Amino acid sequence: MPTYAASEGPNGIRGIRLPFVQYMMPEGRPQHLHLDALDPDGKTAKAAEALQARGLVFEAEMLRNYATISFTVTDPEEGDVDCELVVNGPEVPGAIRTLILRAAALVDGQLALPF
Repeated sequence: MPTYAASEGPNGIRGIRLPFVQYMMPEGRPQHLHLDALDPDGKTAKAAEALQARGLVFEAEMLRNYATISFTVTDPEEGDVDCELVVNGPEVPGAIRTLILRAAALVDGQLALPF
């Protein structure tokens, strides 16, 4: 299982660094990087490890307005499991946490899609 580096953000908020593939504009060239996610209670790391153990990957892409980022949890064979859109800025670490926890609940069958 992957090991995630713990990090501490502003005001002592606990977080982790997660591996992502970012698709760079304009041609979508993949670049591997690590992004911070909030993890005050350890649940984000546990959920991320469970998702990656199932072969799922975390992806990021800046949208063409250069302000919004799309984060996805993706099955390489089946496609996107879930996504989260967020304005690039201080809300990103919380949005990544929201995505990881929601995707884990979807994959585990604890959360049903509304359609």
